[in-house]
Amino acid sequence: MRNFAKQLAWVGVVLGLLFGGVTAGFGKPIAQETPLGDAIQLLEHDAGGALLESFRIYRYVDMRYFAAGVGKVERQATYPMFPLKLVFSGPGGAYLALLAVTVRSVDGDDEWRIPASHVTGPWLFLDLSPGRYRIEVGRGSAVLTRDKVVVTSGRQKTIHFTWP
Repeated sequence: MRNFAKQLAWVGVVLGLLFGGVTAGFGKPIAQETPLGDAIQLLEHDAGGALLESFRIYRYVDMRYFAAGVGKVERQATYPMFPLKLVFSGPGGAYLALLAVTVRSVDGDDEWRIPASHVTGPWLFLDLSPGRYRIEVGRGSAVLTRDKVVVTSGRQKTIHFTWP
């Protein structure tokens, strides 16, 4: 009888894998840009999967950006290539959000200010043109700065901002 129960349990697992139920745990979620380019949709493990979440893509002059990284599913996802990814953390590696970000072009006069209310997760993806930038991130009265951040075409650079 015990072997029959084991076999029945395995049949349940196999059926769950075939018909849903357990599939959400297998494979990475996929994040893709909507056809209008106004949001990122987080889909369950493939382009035909169920919609798990949606992130707004903000536009500031000629720069686009979105925030993500809240929760395990968001951190496991594969995202569209935006040339710059900022990661925010605090003491003990705890992720942070709601930080004000300023991006300045080192080679020109361009400046973009991203309000803290738009930074709803610990990851901020920025679609910037190739060039050199100065990034300032504010948390309360503390500001962390990275000078001469080089963004190149076709590659993603990840910059970590960690508060003590």
